[in-house]
Amino acid sequence: TSGTKGPFKDVTINHHGLFNTIQWRVKEYQYNQSDTTLQLLNESFDAYALNLYCSLLSGGRLVCLSNSSRWDIPLIIQTVIDFHITNTSLTPSMLRALLDFSSPEAWGSLRFVVIGGEKPDIYLAEICRDYFKNSEIIQEYGLTECSIVSSYCRNWLNKDINNIGYAINNTDM
Repeated sequence: TSGTKGPFKDVTINHHGLFNTIQWRVKEYQYNQSDTTLQLLNESFDAYALNLYCSLLSGGRLVCLSNSSRWDIPLIIQTVIDFHITNTSLTPSMLRALLDFSSPEAWGSLRFVVIGGEKPDIYLAEICRDYFKNSEIIQEYGLTECSIVSSYCRNWLNKDINNIGYAINNTDM
């Protein structure tokens, strides 16, 4: 596994699978040179690679915090404001913690937020509706063995929160 729910298991990922996922994500979410991605994921988490490569391969900026700063809620919120962050990827529990200590105005620069790694709950959906009126919340689901993402659900707030969405390009479900 990626290590989000326990000890790491060594899993080999094919380069073409990872490349497919990155290529799909850049196109689907329209990453571009004006994007600034906030990297809050630990480098041992498989989805770290998606933020890294999607941001850099699209010509955007990548803002990384130190390992110790990734849990500093006030610093993260200030970073979103100061760097005009346009996208990030988080677990639902991390997003909920950030929203509990901020106001909707702090998130005004975001185009989209990707959630994954654990099941979101209805309370998070209700909070997100208030905080992200002009941003999209996207739920991604996948296994490390599937090159990190196998399905996605765009406009997650407007759907059943248990919906894992549609298969990414070149993937069957």
